[in-house]
Amino acid sequence: DVYKRQEEIDAQKTKEIYNYVKANIQSQIGAYIFASRSYLFTLDQMKELFASVKPEYKTNERMAKLEARIQALDATTEGKVFTDLKGKTPDGKDAALSDYAGKGKYVLVDFWASWCPPCRAEMPKLVEAYKQFGTKDFEIVGISLDRTNEDWVKGIKDLGITWAQISDLKFWDSELAGAYGVNSIPHLVLLDKDGKILARGISADEAVAKLTELLK
Repeated sequence: DVYKRQEEIDAQKTKEIYNYVKANIQSQIGAYIFASRSYLFTLDQMKELFASVKPEYKTNERMAKLEARIQALDATTEGKVFTDLKGKTPDGKDAALSDYAGKGKYVLVDFWASWCPPCRAEMPKLVEAYKQFGTKDFEIVGISLDRTNEDWVKGIKDLGITWAQISDLKFWDSELAGAYGVNSIPHLVLLDKDGKILARGISADEAVAKLTELLK
């Protein structure tokens, strides 16, 4: 299987990069490669490597951003209570994740954007899930990384999205995405009825499978 072979090659490459960074983390080059390839590593690996970076290398902007991301990921791991997000709805009203989360419903938080092809590809599955589960103890909250309100509104209409939407319209500088350490989309976070994080970084199919189990 070609995909399986590719996965094995990628995993081996990641392992080699990790081992190199770990061996050289106290040097400037090691710290640089760590900062630029951190997306390859698990949270535990990032925490371990960051602890070994020399203080003088921790002051540059890229490393400061990485530290903030590690803290955000650590605060939003499975089992933790959700971090609240505040922004605007497409019609300019104030809205927060806490308007929905922790209120007795399972909540699927969908980090997405209208400009993101993989988000658009996954969206029909979420639309179907919302039709299937929407009347039960379930809600979806979209967190958009769009740049303009026009694009965001058009994306919502074109994709048939009927659930709540929140954004700060700051693209990759979104404080809402930053609060969860999200650096690629789509990114789904499933919350239980009390607002605890059940799963994150799951696909739409995995979300549907979990919800089918929870809402049967």
